[in-house]
Amino acid sequence: MKLEEMVRDIVSGAVDEYLKEETGSVAPAVCSSSVPVEGFTVPAEASGRHVHLSPEDVEHLFGLGYELTPKRPLSQPGQYLSEERVTLIGPKGTFPNVAILGPPRGHTQVEVSATDARTLGLHPPVALSGDLSRAGDMLIASKDAFLMAEQSLIIARNHVHMSPEEAAAAGLSDGDLVDVRMCTDRPVTFHDVVVRSGPAHKLALHIDFDEANACGWTDGCQAVIVGKSGRASCGTAMPEPYEAPAPVYTALEEPGGLGDGDVLISTGFLTEVQVRDAVAAGAKAVVVNERTVVSPLANDLLHRHGIVLKRL
Repeated sequence: MKLEEMVRDIVSGAVDEYLKEETGSVAPAVCSSSVPVEGFTVPAEASGRHVHLSPEDVEHLFGLGYELTPKRPLSQPGQYLSEERVTLIGPKGTFPNVAILGPPRGHTQVEVSATDARTLGLHPPVALSGDLSRAGDMLIASKDAFLMAEQSLIIARNHVHMSPEEAAAAGLSDGDLVDVRMCTDRPVTFHDVVVRSGPAHKLALHIDFDEANACGWTDGCQAVIVGKSGRASCGTAMPEPYEAPAPVYTALEEPGGLGDGDVLISTGFLTEVQVRDAVAAGAKAVVVNERTVVSPLANDLLHRHGIVLKRL
């Protein structure tokens, strides 16, 4: 072995050991996929659909003074999976037994994949966790209550968590955009992945299960940050600003095929608020899908005002 090769190997090994001791993370390494890629290695985690509740919404769904019950800690410091579960209800489908992550946040946030959103019949934007400026509405139910969480539903944008020390070791800062190559049998590269760095962050790439299935993710696999993302155009015009679709949880009059005074309500869960809207509109009957769940309060209000419930 040549002298300069020996020196390079010794220095490289010393740097690796230093980074492991200082950051507690995996040092820059070579991806173990079928196509070797050099870069900064990151553990890759896939997130299923889940909910972050505000303290007010925790009490609304589970009772006054109720606190979430931690089940097990998550990879990010201070976060945990709770024992409690909720149901997400959309106009086309529902998801029962959805995980709640704690601790509570300032605003309720629901994170689903694009496939989940289609199943629900909703069209949320892709957004970074915490950015709810364009988020959609989501009907959330527990065993005893339900609520319409306004401006809460997003498809979470993929991102990399890093402590300040880990970010420094990778030569990155909070808010940087990076290209990340998956070390899998289907080695996809994700572009424009956001770096989230701060004391409350620990090294991990977070993708959803649509992305996980696309790249052949398995539990414990790694990814490699191959560099900062370029700003080159893909040859297409910039998309128009996102505009949220019209709300799907509103009462709509459908004269065709319905009797006079009938109101068709397109939702998977009929609420008291929607029945009140129908009453105000002078409805004689409320028409819903055959699978629509009717809340007890909505049912009482229908009987109280003599409104007939019809199912299609």
